[in-house]
Amino acid sequence: MWLIVHPLAPDHLGTTWILDTQIRSISEPPEIHEALEQLQATKREIEYLSSQLAIAQRRHDQLERIINANRASRTSISTLPEELLLQVFVASVEHDPYLTTRLLFVCRRWHNVAIKAPHLWASISFKFGNEWDMKCVAGKAKAMYMAHISRSGSNPLHIHIDIAGLKSSRDRLHDFISTYILSLEPGMDAERVMNARIDWPTSWTPPDDSPRNIIHICELFEWLKESDDVQRNRWETLSLALPGGKEEQDQFWPLFCYTAPNLTSFTASNLFDHMLYCHASPRFPCLEALSISGCVPSLYNLSRRFNHMLITRIEIIFKWDSDYPCGADISMFTHLKHLKIVDWREYRYKNLYFWTNFTLPHLETLHFFIPGPIDIVWNVPQLHTLRIGIYLPDSTIKTPEVQAEHVAVDFLNYGIHNRYSRLAETSVIRHILTQYLPHMQTLTIPHTQQVVWNTVLGEWRAEHGSWAGLPVVVFE
Repeated sequence: MWLIVHPLAPDHLGTTWILDTQIRSISEPPEIHEALEQLQATKREIEYLSSQLAIAQRRHDQLERIINANRASRTSISTLPEELLLQVFVASVEHDPYLTTRLLFVCRRWHNVAIKAPHLWASISFKFGNEWDMKCVAGKAKAMYMAHISRSGSNPLHIHIDIAGLKSSRDRLHDFISTYILSLEPGMDAERVMNARIDWPTSWTPPDDSPRNIIHICELFEWLKESDDVQRNRWETLSLALPGGKEEQDQFWPLFCYTAPNLTSFTASNLFDHMLYCHASPRFPCLEALSISGCVPSLYNLSRRFNHMLITRIEIIFKWDSDYPCGADISMFTHLKHLKIVDWREYRYKNLYFWTNFTLPHLETLHFFIPGPIDIVWNVPQLHTLRIGIYLPDSTIKTPEVQAEHVAVDFLNYGIHNRYSRLAETSVIRHILTQYLPHMQTLTIPHTQQVVWNTVLGEWRAEHGSWAGLPVVVFE
């Protein structure tokens, strides 16, 4: 057989391409073609994954830097002895009741320190929001509650339940109470409750069938008060916000009357005079601190329910236009050390007044904000702390004519033009410096008013060269 090879002529190119294609199609079976396509797809996938890996690596490096920074930031506290570390935990839990649980997940050392400290778990605080799934959240809260109970040992319990954010329907509120509150096995801790506080929804209004609706709240109160004298005698503080309607108040009040005879601190919102005349009106022979807001009753009528000689702290916040201005009644509490009077009434049918012989010989702290022409003669000693609110549009208001070591001032300028506001602020600041400077050791001002205060203080220093200066504290 002979094989003859010779160059192709130009007119043979088309024939050669067809021949090559036929040969290639014959020499490449379908499996090879599919393998080549799969190889190309794999290459593209590798390129995509490589780009994703680069992004993940950058994220990893960033998180690693954050982790190392966090580890470095707590290196100093991690080296503390367990006794000092526990003191840090105790001080922090006072400001964040949920911190105790989070401590368990920081590291093994913190976990062990927290678990071995029963008193760290004695404060139980829950806050419920209106946007949550009440059944789901209540179940988780119950598990957390039981964990606190089991870890707190024999320490007295301090319970705080905040449902002030709930603007729920009857069904949602009933779900919350039946799922969470009424299933907490109250007999388990009835003798250990030292105090209990409940923040109610102040804007909550029962529907027309309020007797049926209010019974669920009554069940909650029944759980809180129980029938155990030991528990009632242990309660020392209680916060209570009553609904606004008389029918609902009548449902609440008898339950509350025998709840805590040994209260030393009582905070109430919407407390009405008619409650004080009912046969079951409570008596608080040990009460030392009283705080009332919303609807404020006559302090004279209320004082018959406790020993006013023991009261050392009174806070009153007027909100209702028809509130009784009980300034004259305050003169009965001659052992007061702290007095707070704030008036937020838009229309005042009655102004606050005091008797001319009004005397508080033991007063140490005064917080006073009354927009309006109030002329009060304060027969008080030199105060430790004075906090005043000044309503700038009312030019007739007078600052309390007292002397204090530490003075805090806040301006309210609603409804006044900015230019006139600055003039009013400057005038009031000069008046305050003139009146309080001889005995004032520190001055506290809000951050929003720091500029005008600094300006006036600079002018004051220039005018009074002998004055060395005044320490100024700024708060947010």
